[in-house]
Amino acid sequence: MQMRNGTCWVAAVLTAWCAAAGAAERVQVHIRADQVRCRVNEMTCGVNMEDLHYQMTGGFSSQLIHGESFFEPSRAAHQRLYGKIEAFMNVGGEYRVEAGVLHVSLSAESLPEHGRKTRWSPGFEPRARLQTRRPVLAGDGAVGVDLWLNEGATKTVSLLLALAEPWADNRPEWFAGYKVELNPARGRVVLGRIEHPRRARTVTEAPCDLPAGRWVRVAAQRDAGRIVVTIDGKERIAWQDPVPLEGGHVGLLTYEPVRVRDLGVRDAGGEPRRMPFEMADLPDPDEQISMRWAKVRLGTARGRFRLLEPGNGTWFDTSASQSIEFVEGEGEIGIDNAGLERWGIAIHQGRPYEGYLRTRAERPTDLVVSLRSADGARIYAEQTIRAEPGDGGYQRCRFDLTPNASDPDGRFAVTLRRPGRVVIGYAFLQPGPWGLFKGLPFRKDLVEALIAQGAKLVRLNGGMIERPGYRWKHMQKPRDQRPPYDGLYDRYGSLGYGVIEHLALCRAAGFTPVIALNDEEEPHAFADLVAFCNQPADTDAGRRRALLGYAEPFGLKYLQVGNESAMNARYVNVFKRVAEAVWQVDPDVALLPVGKGYRGMDTLNEAEARRRLAPHLELTRFAHERGKTLFWDAHAFNTSHDPGQPLDANGQTRGAVAFSRWLTRLEPALGPVPVGILECNAAAFDFKRGLQHACEVNVIHRNGDVVLAAAMPNVSQPWGVYQNDWKAALWTQGNIYYTQEKVWYQPAALVDRMVTRHWAPHVVACDVEAQPKTLDVTAARTDDGKLVLRAVNVTDRPVAAAIAVEGFTPRSPTATVEVMSGPLHATNTLEQPRRIAPRTLREPHGMSGGTMTRTFEPYSFTVIQLQ
Repeated sequence: MQMRNGTCWVAAVLTAWCAAAGAAERVQVHIRADQVRCRVNEMTCGVNMEDLHYQMTGGFSSQLIHGESFFEPSRAAHQRLYGKIEAFMNVGGEYRVEAGVLHVSLSAESLPEHGRKTRWSPGFEPRARLQTRRPVLAGDGAVGVDLWLNEGATKTVSLLLALAEPWADNRPEWFAGYKVELNPARGRVVLGRIEHPRRARTVTEAPCDLPAGRWVRVAAQRDAGRIVVTIDGKERIAWQDPVPLEGGHVGLLTYEPVRVRDLGVRDAGGEPRRMPFEMADLPDPDEQISMRWAKVRLGTARGRFRLLEPGNGTWFDTSASQSIEFVEGEGEIGIDNAGLERWGIAIHQGRPYEGYLRTRAERPTDLVVSLRSADGARIYAEQTIRAEPGDGGYQRCRFDLTPNASDPDGRFAVTLRRPGRVVIGYAFLQPGPWGLFKGLPFRKDLVEALIAQGAKLVRLNGGMIERPGYRWKHMQKPRDQRPPYDGLYDRYGSLGYGVIEHLALCRAAGFTPVIALNDEEEPHAFADLVAFCNQPADTDAGRRRALLGYAEPFGLKYLQVGNESAMNARYVNVFKRVAEAVWQVDPDVALLPVGKGYRGMDTLNEAEARRRLAPHLELTRFAHERGKTLFWDAHAFNTSHDPGQPLDANGQTRGAVAFSRWLTRLEPALGPVPVGILECNAAAFDFKRGLQHACEVNVIHRNGDVVLAAAMPNVSQPWGVYQNDWKAALWTQGNIYYTQEKVWYQPAALVDRMVTRHWAPHVVACDVEAQPKTLDVTAARTDDGKLVLRAVNVTDRPVAAAIAVEGFTPRSPTATVEVMSGPLHATNTLEQPRRIAPRTLREPHGMSGGTMTRTFEPYSFTVIQLQ
């Protein structure tokens, strides 16, 4: 936004305006509505869909079962790895308790495999983390523990408090909370505040003698955001957190062998509570039920449960299958599923549900599938299906269930009622047509919410594509034949919602799709994907597509190579090979390189820009020589819970714009180089994130000549599966939240809805004279000539503006105004889904002689439409 002095005719109205403004911040806005600066593409109204937080299973996917492939281990096996200490979860390390003292030792073998290969892992060195299973501090209070550091200790041992839940896939480096770190090598005690592994920061530290070979008492007390750390009763650190983290769990993270005793907590005003260390009574290892499922046992029935080893007669060669055996007695033996994280399956009376199982049996065996209550006492619908023996293979057994009652906390069960044994390799359950979007396997209310949000582009890309199991060859099969894979954000990933489903959803809903494959895929895989999507039905690729139920080509236009890839010689070589292969199949497909880290591009000098952008220039020249224009994807990250970050910090958005302009400036022969900001990332979903997104939208629209697309992560997120304010330890940036029955928006999604309700693609000249970080304004014209102002007040004070308009005379004396305001850190909850929501007004605009005044509410986003 440009800054300029107010014109004389604006100054003429300032006297009356200043009198009306009172104590409010004063701003001058000058709009020249007849000077169009650029036209904005509707693809700037986009969202990003990344397969984290179970966004597909339990979300957009119609699949109601979580754990469909029995990929997850049994709870018994899981607890033997992670639940060795009673009332605690543990990962990494070896643990034993002697006389009430917990001994923690370390070895490389003690760290679970998934932790060793987690890409955010700091160094992969042996470490151990212990955390209470349940929250133990509601908020303010104190925690203390005795630690014994061995002689020669050089690494760190940390007391953790205010930890968020749940256990983040048992990775020791994934947590949010405060960390009191003892560093014997430096002789320091350090206080850290952690929102995410990549956004952990030290807030303060102090020198401290940390003797080895004796007990050291470490304690931390919280009081109204003030944290005091003591060592052996002596205060070492006192720090005030302006935005205190909530209470929660306590724990320990150690990179050193250590002994621990006398862990105690005390709530504010409460009595101290000791948390003893005791070895856990581990579950029966012979009761093997995949951990997303639970045992059903009614009457005197007795049974056995086994998870068959992958490849040992399992449906998928790479994962287990579930064996259920009714041994003797009367009643039922089996398993049930309660949906995503066992939050319950919403059952609606009189509405049909449908599904199928992949089963194997040694002899004809009757299975009962049912919808029932959580306690199993009430059966709302059931059907008997027969599992037949075959040639060692699995049958596909369909079923239909129509419940006779409603229950928001229902279960889907598979049981035996007489002696027999059956193996289940895959399970699928979805609503009938009543709950599907246009008859396709997508949850109707979520898709309709995304349409109502105003989304025009939906990108399917993110960390999941970087995993070895996320491959195109696995996705071009029927859903029940796609193997599960070891995911990034959730270890147990499903390919049930993949590239094909995404394209089908976008076509049915009218979205523009953007998809991606891992840049480690072979070029022929990219080419085959394009052929599958775009070639006619009478080709080999078209026939393969038709076999999956999609006869008509998808007409894919935008394909990305990788996600946030390092822009180096390797990537340049890979991209060139992919491009040559893809353009032979369809020369009209636009390929998008995906980079990150463009902060500060607007402050570089030419030499620095040329050095930093050398690989980008090479790829852009490569495309230009072939008559193509690359569409670059430059990601941005502008919002966090960090109280020190200014609300209007659009550095990365501006950097992405500068990146595009630098490419043209450095080589003018290339012409304009379009850019998309297809991840406008955040670490929050509160109103601050909403206002930040409004600022992002303004920056993007003012640069609509080069920014052709934008997408806001993450399109959706389940409520309560991860604590509803989880400090971004697993990317809490959801914009549509949902439970098994309800759907509602967070503020950033409402910003998009406000923008698209008053869609104005012709951005006009708009200058603002204001103090920095005060008011951010963009003005634009609609296709039919209306004038739209979008203003973001990023202060905690009202801002009074004198608005001068040239080149436009309103025909109506009234304006349509939408305003959204509220506390910065407020969110929309299940109980208060409209706590932050826009208010729509129809009011006189008061324009006279081309000027009007308006006072913008503190912390607000306002859209004014004049006609």
